[in-house]
Amino acid sequence: KHGYEKPWNVKYWQIGNEVYRKYSEDEFADLCIQYSEEMKSRDSSIKIIAPHTRRYDDQGLDELLDVCAEYVDFVDTRSARDSVIGNIEEIIR
Repeated sequence: KHGYEKPWNVKYWQIGNEVYRKYSEDEFADLCIQYSEEMKSRDSSIKIIAPHTRRYDDQGLDELLDVCAEYVDFVDTRSARDSVIGNIEEIIR
């Protein structure tokens, strides 16, 4: 449809970019569920990535994952600091 003969078979999809500018943690968690369900209904093999940003601090990430954890496969962070990664690992556990 857009000039490519075959699909690119992209398997990893991050939902949103700088979503904290528009959505609260609760609003974005609901969107994660909606997008994940719709996308995985088309291709169940894809992997969904949720963002971890400065605005969605550790408490915000905890609240986000309380709602949508079963719909996302990974959490992405822009920080390489060990303390941030350690906190994310603890929240996921």
